[in-house]
Amino acid sequence: MLHINSQSGKTASSSSNNNQSPWITQRERHIFGYELSIAEDHTCHSFMKPHPLFAWIHANKLDVILFDVLAKLCPLHPVVSYHDQTALWLSNPPSGSGNTVGIIIGRDKSNRLRIIGTNFMNSPTRSSKKPTQCIFDAYDSLSDNNLKIYRFIENEISARMTSNEMKIAAAIEHEAFKYRTMPIYILVIDGEHSYFAIETAMVSGNYPSDMSYEFAGELV
Repeated sequence: MLHINSQSGKTASSSSNNNQSPWITQRERHIFGYELSIAEDHTCHSFMKPHPLFAWIHANKLDVILFDVLAKLCPLHPVVSYHDQTALWLSNPPSGSGNTVGIIIGRDKSNRLRIIGTNFMNSPTRSSKKPTQCIFDAYDSLSDNNLKIYRFIENEISARMTSNEMKIAAAIEHEAFKYRTMPIYILVIDGEHSYFAIETAMVSGNYPSDMSYEFAGELV
């Protein structure tokens, strides 16, 4: 679990390396940063409604912590293009393939903000199981068993996904497979409500060019 230090605004698992992650330094270049920028800018809400999950994240002052969590679970690697410039960053699965990131955010019975996550669960599938009512109580009973933890997170995400979210997930999973990066599932539990954000682990870089490679003409 990633413990939140409300005094410092950091997670207990923060490191100096995480602070240099493009999730943090390039937040305007990935979808999570973009969605949070809308949630933060109230002047645009009359014509551009914020995504409910990111509105909740911002309202609970977890903006910075979210990027720290992404830096922990989704280490990014540069895709280098012309003149050694970074065209984008991807988060390759640590095991080579099959890794999926799952993050669950909410409050426990004492109203304390909690975040649990993994980067080696399987892709969620539509489940007939009912969601656990007291999710953090159930989590605390797992006794730091990594196998049980990742299965628990996977099952809780699966149990809350709608058919629409499954369609979104299918497209994201396909994109993640093509680019050898991890899909990310973020679930916020707010009482009876569940909010999802599903995306690929990808951060845009520069747009390097070398027009000496351009060609038009007969090849054979």
